[in-house]
Amino acid sequence: MRSPIWNCTTEATLVDGLATVWWLDLTSPFGNSPAGLDLEFTLPDGLEVLNSSHRPVFGVGPDAHRPLIYQDGSTLTFSFPRLLPGENDRRPITHPHTWCNLFFPIVVRATREADGRALPITCRAMGDSDSCEITVSVLSNPGIVPPCPHKRSLELSFFPWFSQHEQEALCEVLRRCSITDVSLNWHDHGIPLLPMDAYTVTAKLLRRMMPDVKIWIDGMPGADTIAPRAEDIYGRPLSQLASPEALTQSCPDLLISTMRSWCHAVDADGVLVTMSEPGGGDADYVPAHCFSAASRAHFAQEQGLDTTPDSLHILRDYREAWTDFCWRQMHHVLDLTRMAIGNRPLAICALGPQGLNDNGPNWQRFADIADILIYTHHHQAPEDKAEHWGQTRLSTMPHTWWERWQDPLDHMDDPSMATADMKIQLAISGNTAIRICSWASLDGRLQHQLMNWR
Repeated sequence: MRSPIWNCTTEATLVDGLATVWWLDLTSPFGNSPAGLDLEFTLPDGLEVLNSSHRPVFGVGPDAHRPLIYQDGSTLTFSFPRLLPGENDRRPITHPHTWCNLFFPIVVRATREADGRALPITCRAMGDSDSCEITVSVLSNPGIVPPCPHKRSLELSFFPWFSQHEQEALCEVLRRCSITDVSLNWHDHGIPLLPMDAYTVTAKLLRRMMPDVKIWIDGMPGADTIAPRAEDIYGRPLSQLASPEALTQSCPDLLISTMRSWCHAVDADGVLVTMSEPGGGDADYVPAHCFSAASRAHFAQEQGLDTTPDSLHILRDYREAWTDFCWRQMHHVLDLTRMAIGNRPLAICALGPQGLNDNGPNWQRFADIADILIYTHHHQAPEDKAEHWGQTRLSTMPHTWWERWQDPLDHMDDPSMATADMKIQLAISGNTAIRICSWASLDGRLQHQLMNWR
């Protein structure tokens, strides 16, 4: 049996006394399981799983398979009810918006007593069972050391799902790792939208546990509104993106009022917009532009065309003009965002399917709108109006399959090289700040590196 813990093979690494998150993969190794499955952990001395029974109930995401939890001495069992697919039937490309329904996060903490001990895990489903064994590695705790001289920003998707006790334990980790800025992403690929109140509660806890932290709201403008969804090249709606044409032409007031509501809900210190780079093609789940009928009609009007071309016609005959049109659409959306957030700083986190050409003119045109530009720098940051932050992408959530396809230059497979990459990115971006994507990969190895890097 392969490890049921995402991002873990034969060894799980923690830091002495500090928490980390394990994502349990809820696919059955025995084929489709109508009655769900049970995962049984035999915890070694020094390893504990924090109680998750007090988490808020949202009814979406990990709540789709909320487990019954039993503990008898060192044996901890998670019983996940309802239908769960088999490994061969669980394909991310067929579940682009529901991947998180089949993962359940648990918060784990260990002491040095658990170092080198085995963690047996047994999976039971369909009247059958399989088991594996993971070695627990516990690194020394460097303790509190002088603060680092630069900013460290971390994306905290999924954070509101945890209980107060779990969030407090994770905040201690963030504080020890000298995280100065965090972003709360209200809507992302496959991550359901939660009520604003959930983020309000989380923001209050973050400020209590980390008094100097800066909280950013993060996401694509309009993702949480009723505005029509963006469409990909094949006309499929993209749940996590609103159509930029609809936002700028049909409902700009809706975008402005919603952005202001988010800023007020978390008392945001800034707004971070994550954007991907328009190009000649289109990615299935990280599109940089919208091929909706309204967008294509607007484009045809600008080009003086008698009829509205379809998506393939546009890419074949009007590729450069379409890309420029998409950049202008994004520019208009950011103008509305700037109007909505007032004096709060606006940061743009730039992603690119082929890596970002940071000497090109396109991203730099946003320097007139944004206060901060965040991307993986390949050259010295240009001198412009905007401040520059470097970016190191580890892996965001268990749906890293699309990151490896869409962003091969910006994704790091070896976490042991993380801080080395961060130092490079920090240096060539101006020694101001580094953004880490994402906290889901903040295991013991990365925690230890961040605590030792000052």
